[in-house]
Amino acid sequence: MKTMLTTALLSSALVLISAAHAQRPEPIEGPITKEEVLANAEERFDAVDANGDGFLTLEELEAAVEERRRQRRRRGGERMFDHQDSNDDGFVSLEEMLAHAEERFDRVDTDGDGVLTEEEREAAREAFRGHRRG
Repeated sequence: MKTMLTTALLSSALVLISAAHAQRPEPIEGPITKEEVLANAEERFDAVDANGDGFLTLEELEAAVEERRRQRRRRGGERMFDHQDSNDDGFVSLEEMLAHAEERFDRVDTDGDGVLTEEEREAAREAFRGHRRG
């Protein structure tokens, strides 16, 4: 049980480190020293150590991961809203939403026959996964 908890904590810590590194405003240019990596890790540790006791609990890690997910969902929702609000009036009308849905359908319907085959849907999923990875 202790090994499982340690593994879970380390896995969560690695997720946090990756997420925190990925959200840097600007990528690191050139070489990076061990001291810089360790200073960055300490900064992230301090940000997750909610009670400041110098130890991370599973609850603190879970809270940090959940906060990161909330931020990501919020940004995704804002992007989707901005894209659908085509007249920039601060509202998404039914017409705007239907136009967005039609645009997405037409992009996936590669043969233009008005029907999405499983192959077209799978190709769209793969393209989306590739886009998210890139």
